[in-house]
Amino acid sequence: IARQLSALKEENEKLSVNTPELLRLRGEVGMLRLQRKGGNAPSSKELLSTAREYYERAMNSDDRDFEFQLDDLNKAIQMDPSFAEAYSARATLYANKLPLSKGGHKMAVADLTRYLELQPDDLSQRFNRAISFNQLGENDSAIIDFTTLIQQDDDIPRFYLYRGMCYAQN
Repeated sequence: IARQLSALKEENEKLSVNTPELLRLRGEVGMLRLQRKGGNAPSSKELLSTAREYYERAMNSDDRDFEFQLDDLNKAIQMDPSFAEAYSARATLYANKLPLSKGGHKMAVADLTRYLELQPDDLSQRFNRAISFNQLGENDSAIIDFTTLIQQDDDIPRFYLYRGMCYAQN
């Protein structure tokens, strides 16, 4: 079990490293789409008119500027409370940039819960929520998410392994 736990922690660290890169690439795609439609990339101080524009600017901004990204994602969600992608991106920021002591994973769980209300079949975000539950020590909630993942796709052995680790931690 110790080897499996070590391997899973290593895999989780690799996934966490790739998440900011994924967000950056999503932002670039959004900006390219905007440019293809004839629009220009908005400046960092410019007020924008749509939730999508705030989202795209957040995804295209410097990964080190957490507050700026968070502000734009908050505006996108405020303008469109059903903008699932913005909840997902904000949850990623909270989980990866905001320390546990300041509520990072707790806030990520809240955003991922809202995201899953909008997109209930998204296995990757359910997995992310289960991991955040586990980080918070809320293993019963993590077990529920891992069980749902297993029921939706039992071909992925790591769901069983993560769920087993949660049982062991209880």
